[in-house]
Amino acid sequence: MTLKRAQFFFAFLLAAALFAAPLAGAGYAQDAKPAAAPADESTAAEPNPVEAARAQLADAGNRLKALSAQVDDRRDDDQKLADLKLQADALTKSILDVSVSFNPRLTQIRERLAALGDPPAAGATEDPVVKAERDKLNAERATINQVTGDAENLTIAARKLSNQITEERRALFTNTLLKKTDVTFDTLSEAATAFAELRQDFAQQLSSSFRFIWNFKFYQLMSALFFSLLAALVIFVFSYRLLSPFVRRDTGVENPAYISRLSVAFWSTVLPTFALSVFEVISLFLLDNFNVLRSDVAPMLGAFMGLILAIFFVYRLTTAVLAPMEPNWRLAPLTDRGATLLTVAIVALSAVISIDFFMTAVSKALGADVVLTVVKSYVSSIIAGVTLFAISFIKPIRPVGDLPAATGQPWPRIVRRLLAIAGLALIFAALLGYVGLARFAATQIVMAGAVVVTTYIGLMSGQAIIKRGAFADTIFGAYCRRACPCSDCRSGRCCQHAPVAFGPAHRLRNRPQPEQCLGLRQ
Repeated sequence: MTLKRAQFFFAFLLAAALFAAPLAGAGYAQDAKPAAAPADESTAAEPNPVEAARAQLADAGNRLKALSAQVDDRRDDDQKLADLKLQADALTKSILDVSVSFNPRLTQIRERLAALGDPPAAGATEDPVVKAERDKLNAERATINQVTGDAENLTIAARKLSNQITEERRALFTNTLLKKTDVTFDTLSEAATAFAELRQDFAQQLSSSFRFIWNFKFYQLMSALFFSLLAALVIFVFSYRLLSPFVRRDTGVENPAYISRLSVAFWSTVLPTFALSVFEVISLFLLDNFNVLRSDVAPMLGAFMGLILAIFFVYRLTTAVLAPMEPNWRLAPLTDRGATLLTVAIVALSAVISIDFFMTAVSKALGADVVLTVVKSYVSSIIAGVTLFAISFIKPIRPVGDLPAATGQPWPRIVRRLLAIAGLALIFAALLGYVGLARFAATQIVMAGAVVVTTYIGLMSGQAIIKRGAFADTIFGAYCRRACPCSDCRSGRCCQHAPVAFGPAHRLRNRPQPEQCLGLRQ
């Protein structure tokens, strides 16, 4: 009986074990499935980096098109353009991040290819595993290079859009005279930072351009410089030999006639300025013709030559009219000290305005922030206003009957008030935020004023030379007396129709002419 009970017990245990085994297997399978699920989820959470980058670049391209459309629609809204500028810069940075993210992988691929070695020569056998790995790495590198190339193209387009927005804002600031721009301490700080970056970019641009030209276009540079110097020599010899009698003052004449002073002032301004402009144009043409002048440097070089030409023109005009060192040739009744102070102030004023325009050209060429243009115009307008206000306190008028070295008298009341009002108007316009208006007014006062004065002197010179008795005192009139004697009536008509161009061809004798010549009487 006991044996039967034991056999029954072992049979029961065996049946229980056989019944419990499938249940345990099912439970284990159920426990194993949740453990495998995280692995599948982690695999799905790590997509292909190349495909992810392509998706990001496609999204960036769509955003870039949307920004470009918004820029075209908001050209007259400076605040909106400023916001779009920030978005364009942020988009550029995100595109660069996509391109930079592949640098570690490219480094790994290059190192692994270097470890695998160069492919065997044609006809040689190679381990299939090594060949398959090399082909896989090369294919991956080509794909990454394609993606980074697309990213680089998008980066260039985004930077171009950012520069376009900056130019739109700069043009809007320049053309909108009555637009108010607040200049705060934060604006000055941003401008200081922008100026430091501009100075660094300018120095880097010039140094890299010079190194490139010196290393790869040395002979072209020397050829351009040789012909430029040759042109300068020809212009100098021509000016000195043929034009010096027209622009050089005769220091031996104590009291030159009014027509002589007018003509010398006019032609001593126009002819040297024209010669300098011809030299600059020839130099730019030669540098461009010899492929020395790079497209990114050409605007800055042209602006610098314009700076030199503008300052030279104002200097020649000021010294021609005021003649601080030669009072007997002075067109205005001023003292020596007054003429000197006015010359220094006017030339300094023209230098400030010219440097402002040069900096604008540099900022445009290098894509500097528009805040630098605003602050630069703000500072130049205030300096111009202070200079005009200081000129109103100069006492340049020579008393009647006194020598040029005498102590001067103040300006006439109306002139003094106009100068003071003009200076204060520029200062307050800039301080109140109307920087564009102040810059425009300062430019017109200096540059347009210089052109108007030159034109006025030329007209006065022409008017003086056609008066009766004036043309006979010129060298050309003396030549006509000697070479072509004629009747009074015909000579009078000849003198009356003498062109103004004969005005510079004079050296007035400044002594009485008792004889009758060309129908004119002294």
